[in-house]
Amino acid sequence: MLNENECSRCSQILFNNNELCLVPESMRVLKLCSLLIDGNKCLTKIPKRVIGRMVSLKVLDLSGTSVQSLPESVGCLKQLRCLFLSGMPINFLPASLTNLGNLEILDLSRSRITELPSALHNLKSLRHLAMDKCGHLQYLPCSISRLTSLQGLIMYGCTNLWEKGEPKKWKKVASISIWPT
Repeated sequence: MLNENECSRCSQILFNNNELCLVPESMRVLKLCSLLIDGNKCLTKIPKRVIGRMVSLKVLDLSGTSVQSLPESVGCLKQLRCLFLSGMPINFLPASLTNLGNLEILDLSRSRITELPSALHNLKSLRHLAMDKCGHLQYLPCSISRLTSLQGLIMYGCTNLWEKGEPKKWKKVASISIWPT
């Protein structure tokens, strides 16, 4: 278990591949820059209070956990640069995620995500979007073509990808041109 008093002074918490099942709600993490708790399969929830207090957070890795949804308070992480949600049973992203104007890397690979927020284009700094093996992904918003900083888009294995409203019929949803910088 994470000791909330010890964590209050940390700038990084690396608790990968342990048996962490609970993040204490009273944990004070104002100076925290990196929270890497990937591979903790018994972790099912991230308290919204804790997320809202991580104002300095730049890297959040929840990959391989059993967290099924992110709290809306994730939109308060204005400094967040990297968000790793790979291999999680998450079905959707909260709309507040599109408030993360500094987000550069979003990894949704092997998640159960079904669609992306329609205001995805608000992620002005997004450079890499990984959605490989997202077999439940059914819809891409047209706004994905307005991600002007996007340099890498990984989508192999998205076998269920259709235009919204047109199941079992492939249509061009968005065109993306990535120019070398």
